[in-house]
Amino acid sequence: MFAKRLLFVASIAVLAACGGGSEGGDDSTTTPRPEPVGALAKYVGNYSYCDQDNTRYSLTLTNAGDDSLNALPTEVTYQNDNCTGNVLGTYTWSAPAKLTLTSTGVATVRGDGLPASLTVDKVQLTATNVRIVVSGAAATGNCINYPNGQVCYEQLPSNATTLGALYLSGGKLYEMLLENGVYFVEDVYTKN
Repeated sequence: MFAKRLLFVASIAVLAACGGGSEGGDDSTTTPRPEPVGALAKYVGNYSYCDQDNTRYSLTLTNAGDDSLNALPTEVTYQNDNCTGNVLGTYTWSAPAKLTLTSTGVATVRGDGLPASLTVDKVQLTATNVRIVVSGAAATGNCINYPNGQVCYEQLPSNATTLGALYLSGGKLYEMLLENGVYFVEDVYTKN
């Protein structure tokens, strides 16, 4: 999504902490997490794809309230080009970025078999105090080595904003970047 260029969106699971429980052990009084509402609610979930060049890209979108989402990307580099074998390294962010709906409307789009004109959800991705985290057995600095190459990551600006769009069709999430008035497909994820 916008993450490859700006930040780019495995998962942060929002877990309810159990702090010892109440007497009697009745969990029925636990307040459920509110369901997301608004145009972006349909995007909540975990998405991924394998680039067939050793890396599985994952994006977790969670409810952030106020018709916005938290976006957290993860990239896992594997020993084999089909994203199997030993995990060699992982790239993620120290915190999620925020996706905010700017509008929903017809836009000119380019890429991956989509029609030239499409109704999309236009969004703004804002990263505040986010830094990259690269780890794993084959990680050296901001790079991960794999059998036939190396992938390196640039540090993100401390505060960055990118305009783009999201489109969901048949379990596929299309992430688009805005360039010169056209939304170009950056990545296509499949919902997990």
